[in-house]
Amino acid sequence: MQEPIPADRWADEVKGWLLFLNADRDAYHSRAQHIRPSDWKPPVGSFKADHVDFRDDTCIADNRINCVVPQPMTARNRALLAKIRIMLYHLDGDDGPILDDEADVTICMPNPALGPGAAVNPGPDFIMWSYVENADFGSISMTRTGTVTLSDELGERVLIDQEALDTGRVYFCSLGTNGQVSAGCHIRPQVILCEWWIKFIGLGHRVSNLMSDMESQWKATSSHPLARNRALDMEQPILDILEDCKPFLHGGIDEWMDDIERYAPGYLDMEEAGSGMAPDYDLTKFRNSEELESIPREEFDNTRVYIKPEYLSTEDD
Repeated sequence: MQEPIPADRWADEVKGWLLFLNADRDAYHSRAQHIRPSDWKPPVGSFKADHVDFRDDTCIADNRINCVVPQPMTARNRALLAKIRIMLYHLDGDDGPILDDEADVTICMPNPALGPGAAVNPGPDFIMWSYVENADFGSISMTRTGTVTLSDELGERVLIDQEALDTGRVYFCSLGTNGQVSAGCHIRPQVILCEWWIKFIGLGHRVSNLMSDMESQWKATSSHPLARNRALDMEQPILDILEDCKPFLHGGIDEWMDDIERYAPGYLDMEEAGSGMAPDYDLTKFRNSEELESIPREEFDNTRVYIKPEYLSTEDD
């Protein structure tokens, strides 16, 4: 560490500034950056998607849901991302986004120098991109020895990686203060829906608790056609995908169609025209909770009797 300058040397140290001429001062200010306007955004060369919201001048919006697939996205990935985003809404008789994030999803844009096909991988890469490179000083701190630590109040994150697009199971994870993923698993969005408000919001559980609670059930049913968390065929039309989620997803075709049209207007028509895929659907059309409040929602009678599969039955039933 540099020693402080003794008081008797202060005059010599500032002499150069005292000789700074007015002409030099004016020239300096003419070259200096002017005050940023209120709508200032980083230049195109920054590693952020063009459409995201900025806070604190350069920080991206800290959304709970983030897309970390390779960039630029292929047509197939764009189509699958639209389906995943639909599945992250309530499709069970309730309304709006599952995680109440105003339906926002951050597209994680990697350093352009990495070339086409690069991705912000889940884990330390995502944490570095989102908080350190982003200079989000509301979420990171530095110890006296120079070690960067992450806030312990960031909570859970949903990362949409390539596996999520291929299987319909998003990466649900908790972030540790050491910049690592402390716990994470790939699960269907409706599993998050079932567990979120009761266990995570109500009881303060973490992802590790969910993994511990569900591990035995997932292992026992991973190959069964009614398994709660088995991989989905995401190449199918969205309604067929939701049908495959029964009996773990309530509702029915008519209700789902009404919900999807409210959440993503025009999506079903575009998907039908594209034989089950809509790569050109404008993701900015997804509506947030405030927009949905002014759109009436129909009520549907989706009464169904749940018949417990034999593999879940016990001798006591």
